[in-house]
Amino acid sequence: MVYTGEVTIRAEAPGIAPTKEAAKGFIERLVMQTVFDVLEQQGRSALLPDAIISNILRQIKIQINYDPLECKGATVSKGPETQ
Repeated sequence: MVYTGEVTIRAEAPGIAPTKEAAKGFIERLVMQTVFDVLEQQGRSALLPDAIISNILRQIKIQINYDPLECKGATVSKGPETQ
């Protein structure tokens, strides 16, 4: 995930985050949801009651040490033209 404050770049590539904090937040949510999904699946495979799984998940804290890249320029390919 990258970010840019350049409006023209975001217009060409709308998936780019507008700020560093937004890019970090996206990554943190993505990792947290993935970890929770896997742990919940493993708990169910082990036949743990939902209350135990929920209690375990409430204790999980995710710390991401990711420094998003800042995009200062971009060239976007429009892809093949349709007829």
